[in-house]
Amino acid sequence: MNDDICEFIEATARTLAIFRKNADALREDSRFKNVTTALIPWTNTSSFTEQKTTSLNFTIDADLLRWTNINKKAVSACVVICCTEGRWRLECEYGWSGQEIGFDQVEDETIEYDTADSLVEDLEGRSIALLRSFEAFLADC
Repeated sequence: MNDDICEFIEATARTLAIFRKNADALREDSRFKNVTTALIPWTNTSSFTEQKTTSLNFTIDADLLRWTNINKKAVSACVVICCTEGRWRLECEYGWSGQEIGFDQVEDETIEYDTADSLVEDLEGRSIALLRSFEAFLADC
């Protein structure tokens, strides 16, 4: 059990480092300002199903220095580890943030896992793949 916890913490630290490296690259890009990374834990209980979900969200947010569309003022990417009633999943997405729309997903993927161990094994690879797609998306912005 302790080894599993240590592996989870190590995978979390490596994933956060991947997000920070990507954020550092965005800070060097003159198109962006206010680049932030965060690791956000949260728990929620659905009022409809009374199911409890515990999540850990890795995120990058960056405001565009110059924008022409109020619904495309910033970009965001995130990978969220979720556990609902013992079922594990990764939610990977990126997109635009705007004044009227809030967050508009450009790409999103949800992957379900039988065990937490299988999710942890996949976490870094999925994060790298998402951020590569995010970089390609940014190149076309």
